[in-house]
Amino acid sequence: MELEFYIDDYLLMWELLFTRSFSNKFNNYKTKLWKIYNSEYKKMYDDKNKMLNDLDNYIPDDDTIYNILEDTVEYKNIIDYVEKYKISIISVWDKYKKDINKNLKRILKRRLPLYKVLIVYDKLNIVEVVEVNNVNYIILGKHFSNPISIIYDILYVILKQEYSKNTSYFNTIVAMVINELSTTISNKSLPYLATNQDNSIKTKIYPYFLMYLGISKKDIKNYMKKDNVFFDENRYIYNYDLSRIDIYDFIEYVNNNINDILSNNGIDIM
Repeated sequence: MELEFYIDDYLLMWELLFTRSFSNKFNNYKTKLWKIYNSEYKKMYDDKNKMLNDLDNYIPDDDTIYNILEDTVEYKNIIDYVEKYKISIISVWDKYKKDINKNLKRILKRRLPLYKVLIVYDKLNIVEVVEVNNVNYIILGKHFSNPISIIYDILYVILKQEYSKNTSYFNTIVAMVINELSTTISNKSLPYLATNQDNSIKTKIYPYFLMYLGISKKDIKNYMKKDNVFFDENRYIYNYDLSRIDIYDFIEYVNNNINDILSNNGIDIM
């Protein structure tokens, strides 16, 4: 996984103006701008796509509202905060990227492309992917208490972007991927990506995920204890072919065989 981190003033201001307000005070400020500069505000809505098309050289057609916002004390405080926020994320990435990439190679069995991460205000609660002209951007502005969890949030949206098909079991499988990454790097399970699926579904998919990882039969019990997920391994015929496919083929496998997986009582699903 390759990540490059940036701050773009225009994008930051656009997100502040068009994303859900993070405080009543700022919402009142936006409402005031909307009333006074209504036509200018409406025209700004398309600016995000324009700036992502040429981020380095973008100049707005009308910078009236940008200039007003940029001169406020609140924005000056926000941009100072975002600079520090960016530094903190880069420090987390620099600390863990070697271990993350080493283990992602083992878990995903494929290489992820470069993503440019555009840092915005963490109170906006944004982690989204935008692809423009074959360039992958992540717009990131989310508070984190566990430092490495923000990297897992980034990984989740990347996997979701790269795996473009819809499947009901994507979140469950990616949660297993991130849990495997977390327990390997941090020696602890990280509750992540809560889904509406009950634990019985997760427990049914989990044995096949271990086969996909190539976990040996003698190590399965240790993995169950580590992940706090338990099943009767003697009722499953080990499918060695699963260890030869990558993560997206495994998601397809689960999706195509889910009825057999959920009703499996020791059948080797091919």
